[in-house]
Parts: sequence; C-alpha cells; structure tokens
Amino acid sequence: MDIRSPLEEVAREYSTVPLEFNNENDVQARLYETTREYLQEKNNLSTTISKGFDIQLDGAPPLYTGDYHARLETSARQQTLSRVRTELPIWHPLGDMISDERPIPSDDGIEILDLAILRSPIDRPVHIENGKHRIEIEMVDAAVEIKHPRNQTAMPSNKRGSLDDLSSDEIREVVNLERPGIKADLEELEDVGENYATTVYFVLTSQYDILRRGSYTNERHQRLADAAVEKISEMCDVTSVLYSYPQGWEWIVEN
Repeated sequence: MDIRSPLEEVAREYSTVPLEFNNENDVQARLYETTREYLQEKNNLSTTISKGFDIQLDGAPPLYTGDYHARLETSARQQTLSRVRTELPIWHPLGDMISDERPIPSDDGIEILDLAILRSPIDRPVHIENGKHRIEIEMVDAAVEIKHPRNQTAMPSNKRGSLDDLSSDEIREVVNLERPGIKADLEELEDVGENYATTVYFVLTSQYDILRRGSYTNERHQRLADAAVEKISEMCDVTSVLYSYPQGWEWIVEN
C-alpha cells in the first residue's frame, strides 16, 4: 500500500518547523493525522469485518470478562473500524505458520508497530491477552517505524578519534546504527516486508541532521553520515526510508 504522500507531508512540516515536534510521539501523532486524512479523501479509511473474524482469548482471563469480550465482538460487527492504528501489537503463533508464510522472529510472538494501516475487510481473529488487542500480522497492509534521536548530534561510531586512516568499507563497519535504534527498526521492517504482503516504511527525523544531508563537509561526522546512508541502503531490500531534518527532507531509500 502506497502511503508516501502523507509521510512526505509530515517530512515537509518537520523540515520547515522542527520545533513543532518535541519528541517521537509528536511525529507519530502527526503521521497518524495525515494518514487518516489521506485515506479519508480516498474514501478508504474504514474497514469492516467478515467471515473469519472473532475475539480469541489468550491466557486464562477471569470468567466475568466473557460478557465484555462479547460486547467488543458485537460492536465490531455493527460498526466500521478505522484502518489507521498506532502502537499496534501484531501477533503470530509461535512455532507455527500463518498461511504459507513464516512468522517474524520474536521471543514472545509480539511485535509493536509505531503506525499501521489495516487491510479491509478484517477476516482473522483479534487476540486479547491481559486486555491487550493483538492483530494477526496478515491483517497489516502497511507498517511504519519512526525514529527521532533528539539527543544525537551526529552518527555514533565504535571508534574514537580520527578516521583518516580508514577506508570507506572500514568506516561502514564502525558506524553505529544500533545506538540510535535504527538497525533494530530496519531489521523488524525487513522481516515484515519480506515475509508478508506488507508495505514497510522507516521515518527518521533529526534536529541535528545526523545524516549530514543539509551541508556537505569533509569532517569526521560527514564520513560517518555517508557511511550510515550506505549501510542503511544496503540493509533495505523492501523498506523505504524517509529522512527529514531542518530545511530539508528526502527519500534515502525508495522501494
């Protein structure tokens, strides 16, 4: 599912007035709004349920909760649901396959997406455990992960001091994508995008332009930034990466 347009709208807004976004939650909230508006304009915001949908209870909930779960199911059958969700837990059965596809790797079978767009109609169960709703991963049409490393002023590395004696390949080895959380999000999105019919996006915003796209220099941080862009590109076979910084934004990777 192509949702580049609402993502680009937020990237433009961030690049114009970064102070409107104090943290990652602000970026997420704005992406939620613009994506809803985008789908509403296309008359495609709502999803219904169909055969195969029900409420499945995982674990051992108290007996008195059964009536409430029945009400949840009835309300879903009587009303349309929004396709756009934040902090969506996606579920897969551990050790089993969903249809003919393998589950994404996870210790407890749960991954949480910063932003997700559900398919329509919903024809699979919603799992509830300890009050938390979990959607089966095949019901996710598009997934977005967001990173806003507000305290990161430059790309970190695993090497102190000068990089002058390192080749480009060696700099790619020392640039640290783990510390700002970029690597983990990209790996999660690649798993989802490669193994399920889900379009995946990664949105990176930086008030200090950690990828140094706004003004090119030959400084140490520029070499690390260039190496980070190359490394991100190498990691992304299916993930599209959108980057926004003060006075600029661009697609680092388009898939």
